[in-house]
Parts: sequence; C-alpha cells; structure tokens
Amino acid sequence: EEAKGNAHLDVSSQGGSNTDIGGFRHAIHDRFMAGFKKQMLESCGVSVIDMSIEDIALTNTDLQRAMARGALARTELDQAQVDVQVQRTKAESRRAAELVVAEGDAQAVRIRMA
Repeated sequence: EEAKGNAHLDVSSQGGSNTDIGGFRHAIHDRFMAGFKKQMLESCGVSVIDMSIEDIALTNTDLQRAMARGALARTELDQAQVDVQVQRTKAESRRAAELVVAEGDAQAVRIRMA
C-alpha cells in the first residue's frame, strides 16, 4: 500500500533523446522505468529488472492534449523529412541526367571535330 501512495514518479528529470521512429516511445519507457526502478528500490526495497507496459489510458486532459500535439508535431516532422528526402532524390536525379546529357554533348563535339 505504501508503494501505491508513493507511486508518483518524477520522470521529467531523466535525460536523453532519441529521434528515430519509435524513439519517443522508447524514451518515455526508459524515463519511466528509471524513475519506477528508483522509487520501488527506495520505498519497497525491490529492484525492478524489467517490466513491459502494453497499454495506458491517459486520464489527465491536459496531458492528452499535450500528447496529441506531440504526436501531430512528430508526424509533421516525419512528413517534412520525407519531403526533404524526395527533393534531394529529385535533385540528384536531375544532376545525374544533366551530367549524362553534358557528356553526350561533349562526345558529339569530339566526334565532329575528329
């Protein structure tokens, strides 16, 4: 019961960031586990080695909104990164095509001059 009463964990002080896909979920999990492990060890003398959380329900509406904004921002970032990669690929393709045309033109000039 004492562990339940002291179950509030301050996970915001745990550092780290991870920008890969799914990184947000892993970062949250790692922060939670670090805080949970510390809390359980200090309050109950139990060292938690591993634990999985399959699903959660957010009951705080402010947190729900913040999480939704964060998910939207991440989706927008992912889309922007895809757009940048598409533009980069198009530019590289154009450059390669222009190089082929220029080499062909140069070869044609060499043949005419020979």
